[in-house]
Amino acid sequence: MKSLLSVFVTILALSGFGQHEGTSFFFSLDNLKDEETFQSFSEDEKGYYSISEASRRNLVVDSDSISVRSGFEIIISKKEAIKKGFTFEDDKMYGMAPYNGIHYKEINDTIVALYFQYDHYFGKNDLMIPGKKGYFLFTEEKEDLYSCEYISFDTDSIVIASIDHVEIMESINKLTKTSSKNIDTFKTFIASPSLKELEQLVKKDCFNDIRSYPKVEHL
Repeated sequence: MKSLLSVFVTILALSGFGQHEGTSFFFSLDNLKDEETFQSFSEDEKGYYSISEASRRNLVVDSDSISVRSGFEIIISKKEAIKKGFTFEDDKMYGMAPYNGIHYKEINDTIVALYFQYDHYFGKNDLMIPGKKGYFLFTEEKEDLYSCEYISFDTDSIVIASIDHVEIMESINKLTKTSSKNIDTFKTFIASPSLKELEQLVKKDCFNDIRSYPKVEHL
């Protein structure tokens, strides 16, 4: 009898999980418009966090922004570099962004340089709301509909967590204001939480897709 009940409960759980597959989920900001917005990161939070050491990719946390920095090694003969229009002055190579030059080494008439590209992750034109122990970063995905990441800092790492809504629909449905409608033929769930409700989602581990990056020395 117990085994039959166990099977029945499992079937109910799986059917609840399956009915939300192929759906989407966004936040509305209706109940967050009066909340204080982000001002700056603290000195302890600022720094470089390694995404991939092998590919020299880092998150760079500045006082009011986050960017993704990717490093690319350039190896070219000096003759070929000059032919391509590069110039050399004060131990720097010029001719490509950033236009203030990049440092290089010359080994047997071969130029070896490390070029960094910066891509925007968060800046002054984006919306981020401070929470008790972290920050809620909202990214507009469709008109007035947003995804949300929860950014927090440990002693030696940054943690970025997003939501896989399929696994936590029970918690989402308990929010004060939720709705659903079809967008681009997909059933879309929309939640309009208060800041207090967002904090509850964090507390219940609803930000369940977690990436953690260790803090590293500046290169």
